[in-house]
Amino acid sequence: MSQLQNLYQSMIDGDIQGMNYEISKYLLGVISYMDSAENFYHGFLSGILSSMDNYHVKSNRETGNDRSDIFMLPNYHKKTSIHYRNQNR
Repeated sequence: MSQLQNLYQSMIDGDIQGMNYEISKYLLGVISYMDSAENFYHGFLSGILSSMDNYHVKSNRETGNDRSDIFMLPNYHKKTSIHYRNQNR
């Protein structure tokens, strides 16, 4: 089982606290103080999320009158999508 399976399941379940916990746990084990730029986190999340089964990940795409940082769309016909946007912009 993938080390990221708990993160993926939290995302599917809409468990925000679980997602925060799993991302924080993973980041603390991987990055250093020097990895603090927004584009680092964007690439980090894009890479992690692109490995998620049954989802297609798009980066920096326009969505209507706005732009999402990371957009995930399920490969199957279920009306669910995950839209990540940096709140600091």
